[in-house]
Amino acid sequence: MSKKNVKIGHTAITWKNEDIADAVKYLAELGFCGIEAFGSLIEKMAEDGTAELARELNLPIISAYCSLDIVNPDAWNESREKIERWSEVLSSVGCKTVVLGGNSVLRRSFNFHLHKDHIIKTINEAGRLFTEKGLLCCFHPHTGTPVEAEEEIRLAVEAFDEKYVAFAPDIGQIQKGGSDALQIVKDYYPLIRHMHFKDYVGGITEYDACGQEIDITGYLGYTPLGRGVVDLSGVLAYLEEKDFSGYVMVELDGKQYGKAEYTLCDVHQSVLENKRYLESLGYEFKGSRF
Repeated sequence: MSKKNVKIGHTAITWKNEDIADAVKYLAELGFCGIEAFGSLIEKMAEDGTAELARELNLPIISAYCSLDIVNPDAWNESREKIERWSEVLSSVGCKTVVLGGNSVLRRSFNFHLHKDHIIKTINEAGRLFTEKGLLCCFHPHTGTPVEAEEEIRLAVEAFDEKYVAFAPDIGQIQKGGSDALQIVKDYYPLIRHMHFKDYVGGITEYDACGQEIDITGYLGYTPLGRGVVDLSGVLAYLEEKDFSGYVMVELDGKQYGKAEYTLCDVHQSVLENKRYLESLGYEFKGSRF
């Protein structure tokens, strides 16, 4: 089996925010090459010493997931303040990549086309501000947000100002949103600088009488790597073929976000299972004790 070159990190979302120190310690022990966390959480990490702990354990803070209201024009001033604040703290901890997403919307009544021009304008302007602060801004379509379905993804990505905005697909989210994840990766590969690597159980998302998603896995329909329907090996093989230089951040939404009364496995088991799957494809992990 040929040597693998894609850099593999892991996001912190699998843990509750208050357990971020455990996330840092465990991901370092497993040998992942870095961590991603919410921008607001990285602010707390910088204040309470967890960012320094990550540095000591050789687990760089690679990226920050930062969501903004990209629909409401009246929210821009607040968004601009967040961008200024996040940019300062991310630079202070050595984080160089912003994964930009939109805030949640009521998808069943949301009309993307009514808001398309403002969504694209906001993404590009946010990208410009982050870029001017020395950060790489990668837009991230996300289920339950203004950019989820295939048409929305394509319209948004094709309208990026490429001087300021790159693409950070989440292959599990894209699959759940009804698209072929591998095809999206191939179609827009020149814009991809970062990726969330996630598996999805498959099937049609169902909703209860209140309009809430019926969660069948305890992780919003997502699963540890290798249990779902996403062509994970195909995506990685394509990235290896293209000599992808960005980071692939493994992700499994934490059970605190799910609605089911059970989960497939606990946090450590889930993350270890993610690692074992990647090892089965030939990926190695630095200094791992597991």
